[in-house]
Amino acid sequence: PNLLLLDEPTNHLDLEMRQALSRALVDYSGAIVVISHDRHLLRSVCDDLWVVHDRGVHRFDRDIDEYGAWLREQDEDDPGNGTAPTVGSQAERKQKRREAAEQRRKLKPLTDRVRSIERDMERLRKDVAKLEQVLADNRIYNDEARKEELTGLLQEQAGLRSKLDDFESDWLIASEALEQARSKDADQP
Repeated sequence: PNLLLLDEPTNHLDLEMRQALSRALVDYSGAIVVISHDRHLLRSVCDDLWVVHDRGVHRFDRDIDEYGAWLREQDEDDPGNGTAPTVGSQAERKQKRREAAEQRRKLKPLTDRVRSIERDMERLRKDVAKLEQVLADNRIYNDEARKEELTGLLQEQAGLRSKLDDFESDWLIASEALEQARSKDADQP
């Protein structure tokens, strides 16, 4: 099996190279272990998140955007840090966890939709690239016997590009809906 181990792969990369790296990692068919603080990279590449904390490695079942809140909760729970929890603060933390779980439950369909569209767009981009590689061969344009094949390939290319445009439009709408839902939840007390 193929395995990539990446430690802070986006450090010292400009935005364009970060996006190219994200696309390449999404296309990679093997397993990837990424150590990174780049939330965009983690959001676009990772299926599972694991956290190194308290002398162990634990699966992180929340959204990457909730990591900061989770870390604060861990600090509050640590009796050795001088802020031992009281009964009231335990109830508050329990309520906060419930609210966070409810927020994740509400956002999950939107998050899943955005990720699904991103995967579909990557597949289509690959198909377009393969087709354009075939169309880059000059022989197909010069051979009279292949005119019908050329016409079919050009129609297929137009269809794929049209689908890609539709997916990009769907992605913009879904991403905006997700961001609005996140903002709405963040604005609520």
